[in-house]
Amino acid sequence: LEEIKSKVVTIKTKANELGHLFSAIHKKEILEALEGEQRIKINEEYVVLEKPIKEIGEFEIPISIKGIKSSFKLVVEILK
Repeated sequence: LEEIKSKVVTIKTKANELGHLFSAIHKKEILEALEGEQRIKINEEYVVLEKPIKEIGEFEIPISIKGIKSSFKLVVEILK
């Protein structure tokens, strides 16, 4: 989990001119991007995401495995 702290994952998706996403990003999409970009596989149950992401920007995605906590950065950008 220490290794994951320095990781940055980027998801590009469609959004309106105000930066609101046309469809929310859920745990599954975040973990698919993490595995695809960083070759790190984590089960959905370990991601502590209160609600789906619905806008562009940078987000800290918390991870908790057996009481050990970590996080990584998710960057959501507009797909052009």
